[in-house]
Amino acid sequence: MPKHKHGSGSIYRRGKVWWLSYYAHNEHVCESSHSCDKGEAKRLLQQRIGQIAEGRYTGPRPDRVVFEELAADMLNDYRINNKKSMNDATRSVSAVARFFGGRRVQSVTPTEISAYVVQRQADGLGKWFH
Repeated sequence: MPKHKHGSGSIYRRGKVWWLSYYAHNEHVCESSHSCDKGEAKRLLQQRIGQIAEGRYTGPRPDRVVFEELAADMLNDYRINNKKSMNDATRSVSAVARFFGGRRVQSVTPTEISAYVVQRQADGLGKWFH
C-alpha cells in the first residue's frame, strides 16, 4: 500500500534543501521549499495542494510576473473571444504601460495606482474613473 494518497505530491531532498514535487493543471512542478526543515517543506506542499484544490494556485513564482505578461494575456483573451472593445483595450494597455511597464506586478502598490488615476484625471480622462 502506498505511503501517500495519489495526487498528494511529495517532498525530496537535494543537498540540504527540501524540494516539493506535485502536479498542477496537468503539469509536473518541482519547487524548492528554500528550507532545510522537512516539516516546513511538508507544510508548504500541503499549502500548494490546497491552493490547487481551491483553484487559487498561481504557480511557484507569481512574484516574477511583469506587467507586459498580464497585458498580453488580457489582449489575447480579447482576440480569442472577438471582443468589440479590442481597440479600446489596446489603447488602455498602452496608456497603463507608460506608467507600469517593465514592473513586476506584485511591486505595484495601491498608492501608485491612485497616483496613476489622479494623473489620468488631470489629463482630462476623469470620466472613465468612478
